[in-house]
Amino acid sequence: MQFKYLADLKCEFKKFTGFMTPDIISEPSAKSIAFLSDPNMCLPIEDASVPIVAAFSVILNSKKQMKSWAPLISSMCSCVSSEAITGEALHKIVESMENVACEVEYDSGLRIIQFATSSITSRFLEIPIFQAILSLVLAFCSSKDKSLHTAAFAAVRQILNSFIVFAKSSSDSLSPVNKRDIDGCFEMTCETTITFESPLNRIIYLILRDLSRMCNGEDAVWIHSHDITTNTAFGILESIILQHSDLLISSPHFLQLIEVSMIAAEKNAAPLSFSVACMDNFLEAMPQQCASHFNSFLTKMKRRSSTWISSLQFFRIFLLKRNDIIFRFYKNCDPTVKLLYKLIQKMLEFSDILVNQENIELSMNPIGFDPPGEMFKCSAPVEIAVYFVQACLNSDPSIKTLVSAIWKDILVIISVSMTSVVDHSCYILMQNLHLLVELSYSLELEEARGAVIAAFCTVLMSKHSEIRKNAFNTLTYAIQSTPVDFNNHWYKILTTLAEFQWQPTSLDFTTTLDIGALEEFTSSLISIHNSGKAARAWSLNLFSDVLVVNSNRFNELWPSVNDKLLPLFDNESSYEPAVSCLSNFIGKCMNEETELQLCQFIYDIILKAPISRRSILEIIKTLVAQQGQTIKKGWNQIISSLSPKNYTSSDKNHQNKDQLIDKKSNLSQNNLYNNNLHNNIQSNNNSQGQINHSKSNNSISNINDHENEVNNDQVLIELGFQALQVICNDVMFILNETLQQSIISLIFEYAGQTIDQNVCLSAFNSLWNVIPLAKTSSMWKLIFSLCVPLIDDDRNDVSLCAVKTFFSIITSNASAIPSDVFEFLANTCFNQIIDMFINKKSNKDSTHQLCFQEMAHCSRSLWNELSEQEEFSNVFWPKMVDQHLNFMLNCEKREALILAFQFYEETFQCFKLSNSVKHQVFDTLDKLATFLISKEPAKSSLFGAFGRLILMTLPTQKDNISDEFLARWISLINKLILEIDCGSFLPPTTHKSLDAILTIFPLPQNQAEMVYKALVDLSVNENKNIRLTEVALSHILELFDTEKVNSSYFPYLFVMSEELFSMKEAEPILNLFVEKEMEITDNMVEKVAHSLIQLGKLNENMTLKTGLALSKLFLRLKDETKIEFIDAQANSFIIQQKVWSEYLHPDNENFHEKSAILCTKIIAKHIGEQLNVCTTDFELNERLQFLKDVKSSPKAFGEDKIGDHRHINFLIPIFADLVLHPSEEIRKILRFIFLLLNEE
Repeated sequence: MQFKYLADLKCEFKKFTGFMTPDIISEPSAKSIAFLSDPNMCLPIEDASVPIVAAFSVILNSKKQMKSWAPLISSMCSCVSSEAITGEALHKIVESMENVACEVEYDSGLRIIQFATSSITSRFLEIPIFQAILSLVLAFCSSKDKSLHTAAFAAVRQILNSFIVFAKSSSDSLSPVNKRDIDGCFEMTCETTITFESPLNRIIYLILRDLSRMCNGEDAVWIHSHDITTNTAFGILESIILQHSDLLISSPHFLQLIEVSMIAAEKNAAPLSFSVACMDNFLEAMPQQCASHFNSFLTKMKRRSSTWISSLQFFRIFLLKRNDIIFRFYKNCDPTVKLLYKLIQKMLEFSDILVNQENIELSMNPIGFDPPGEMFKCSAPVEIAVYFVQACLNSDPSIKTLVSAIWKDILVIISVSMTSVVDHSCYILMQNLHLLVELSYSLELEEARGAVIAAFCTVLMSKHSEIRKNAFNTLTYAIQSTPVDFNNHWYKILTTLAEFQWQPTSLDFTTTLDIGALEEFTSSLISIHNSGKAARAWSLNLFSDVLVVNSNRFNELWPSVNDKLLPLFDNESSYEPAVSCLSNFIGKCMNEETELQLCQFIYDIILKAPISRRSILEIIKTLVAQQGQTIKKGWNQIISSLSPKNYTSSDKNHQNKDQLIDKKSNLSQNNLYNNNLHNNIQSNNNSQGQINHSKSNNSISNINDHENEVNNDQVLIELGFQALQVICNDVMFILNETLQQSIISLIFEYAGQTIDQNVCLSAFNSLWNVIPLAKTSSMWKLIFSLCVPLIDDDRNDVSLCAVKTFFSIITSNASAIPSDVFEFLANTCFNQIIDMFINKKSNKDSTHQLCFQEMAHCSRSLWNELSEQEEFSNVFWPKMVDQHLNFMLNCEKREALILAFQFYEETFQCFKLSNSVKHQVFDTLDKLATFLISKEPAKSSLFGAFGRLILMTLPTQKDNISDEFLARWISLINKLILEIDCGSFLPPTTHKSLDAILTIFPLPQNQAEMVYKALVDLSVNENKNIRLTEVALSHILELFDTEKVNSSYFPYLFVMSEELFSMKEAEPILNLFVEKEMEITDNMVEKVAHSLIQLGKLNENMTLKTGLALSKLFLRLKDETKIEFIDAQANSFIIQQKVWSEYLHPDNENFHEKSAILCTKIIAKHIGEQLNVCTTDFELNERLQFLKDVKSSPKAFGEDKIGDHRHINFLIPIFADLVLHPSEEIRKILRFIFLLLNEE
């Protein structure tokens, strides 16, 4: 590339060899061409005497050739850049360029600057060349072409920066030649006493010295100044300061030069950027000079001075350059705060112009060095003042001296400027006001902090909405970001914020407060009371939220706020938000750590704040529903809070509620009457009427108050009970036994309260939810012992419910109840219940009746468990039976009396009762029957109840009834049927009693006979009650129809039925006996036979049937009975025929000779007698035919008779009377009969 560039250069020289070119130029140019054309030319070209150097210098010195400079300069620059030309040749060429620097055109100048910048870095140690190139570029800084000036200015700064960087890194790598060249150069222009560790620092010193001189308006010594301006010199020096202040600070010689420059800047109005750079970089290295420099600007900052804006701009730029500037200046340059205080005073002085200004915009961003706008003079003092706050905030604590001196002025400046700035600028002021709070807190400037906070609160009340908005946003942000800054001032702040209903985005800031500050914060919230109801609600809601966020410190915090918070719940204006506050906290932060104190607080409210009870009960209900299973320690307080005793008025007043309402009605009528008096009678009477009227109004008002109180108590009772129900349903099963017992006691408290009867009844129902939890004797005994007193409650519904619940619990949980609890029931509870009724009249007959019934039922169901106590059977039962009779004899309530018979139903099913008790029961029934028969009309429903008792009870006794008790039942039934005077009507107990009797069959024979005898007696009752007879006979008939009677009993029962033989109504029953194949034992044959004979005699309709029945028994009858039977059936041919044919006929298998001998002749006689009385030929023919065909035993008519028809011979006299009978058939039969007789 070097030869190419040299070839280009040769071409450029050719342009200057024409005939028109002066010889002074053409000759060197021609020589240069020849030189460059020489093949033996050596590179690089170093000798300054070569033709090209002279030709180049001559051409540039010729102004006429100026238009041709550009390509030549460009080619030369390329050759130099490629290092084709170096050494003295290069130095000479650079000097030639430097001479025309201010004359070349822009492109050539820029090309030179580029060449210089790119080439110089490799020639830093060639000091003369470096000096020449630096001077060359610096020469362009005085160019009138601004672009070249700018490019040169940048190139100089770049070259110097590169050189200094090179000097820092190459100080240890210099050769002796390099050092010698540097020393020689330095000694030529400077004192030899100035020494540096690095040789290159000497060159740097030379450069800085020349720049310093140029800043002061003097000529440079080492480099060529070319009349560059002081501002350019300050700019170059500033660049070095900004990039290499560390190097400058390392040597006092350098600092001395900087100090000279700073002094020059004060005199020559140097660019502010230079002053700022020096102040920023040399505060620690040159504190006195920096203080002096600072003060010089303060001195110039007078409104009458033309430089005050410039000074203000300096402070605005310098102080806001970095946060640490102010602290560094204070610490190094102004420890007495004299200068900074003076500056703030100036700012305060300048801020007075803000009074009449508007729309001033503040900015804390760095600004440039260009001339400021018109508003700068208004905004800068405020910006500087508030920036002091930011700068001091994170500084060393030693800054306290400065802050103590200036905070008041800063606060005034902020306050004064508040109304003059635009919206965003107002926000800046607020932010710095916040920072001032932080600063005063961190430096423990309590006076300052209090004043700033007060200013904040004052601004919050500003009439300007935007100011209020910014103040509010800033303060609330400050509170949330650095809450500790506001400690000891929370009440003032929160009272102000109450007007805005502030809702923090997060309350995590409260967790950063220590416990003392947190107590102040929460106490302040509680104490806010002068901003209306809304503010109270806001403060308490916020209080609740703070508690939630700080729940981990609840136990530390709560004692300090507990007593302050409690009175709010008893205040009309504050209880609602207080309740909401408590509800919110409990809902979010009820846990094992907080529950004990919270539950105790709830209990305290219930006791001491009546106005809040309703809401608190709602909270309790929600609490146990949502968090009941997580509560561990607070149950005692919750249970105590739910006690109806806490929030009820006098029970006596509640019991008299109805009377009071009636009284109110009466008083209202009296009041109306008094009003009439007021309109109609004289004045003296009017006065008395007004007095009465006033008294009436007062009375009515009192009653109204009482009604309201009752209604409120009723609501509280309902709410409390609802909470209790939730506990019973969802929570109780996880609690320990002690708490469970407390809850059970609470249930009974609700059952016993007198305000809301519905709740009373529901309480008994809730008891069933806790019964499965009863596992120990103590719990069972508690339940029963608490339930017993309620049985004696004056309210009938409650007492009835208590009874049902008490006994239902026993019967449904018998398998779970321990034995000692049964002992407790038998010996204590049951006796207590009975004792309630002794000699006591009340309107609770239904309760008493139910108690007796249930006790009897329990005894029946749980006899084994209860009877283990000897006194239960031997003492309690007789006592109960006796008291029950006493109850029935005195009970005036018909319904209860009817139901009372159920006691006996239960009693008779206690099969293990002793006989003495059973007899006592029958005795009481007899007495009761006698009492009712004497007192009640025949149609009384009580007799129906008695009958129902028999119907329901007697069937249950069939397997356990003895003869003596069956007799007592029959006796009782007879009494109720026969002794009631019903006239011709059926006694009311008849059907039920007789139906009951049938149900106990089958019975043993003796008992069956007892029952049958009773039915027979009723059938033939002495009262001759036809309807009773019919019913009794129908029951006898039903007894046989249903086959409930053993067939073996029939003979006995038939014999017992003789009283019925003459009763036509009894024929169906008698037919059953006669027609039924009775299994008659030998010992009963005669009795049955006699009964049949008697029946046949008394009832003609039954004669034949009885005869047929007897015919079956014929051979089993005694001889006299047989004869009696045959005689009784003397007129019955059928019977006579049947007996002869079956038992007396010799050819029959059943022939009985003895009976034939005894009876044949008698039967033949009876038949013969019938022949004389037959009314029809058929009857006569039938009998004659029988006598013709039948055979008889010869012995029946005497030992000497021979033949089978000896009976014909016996009847010949009767036959003879018939020989002349008109009937051919009859006569024909008679002829056969006589032929038989002739044959024999």
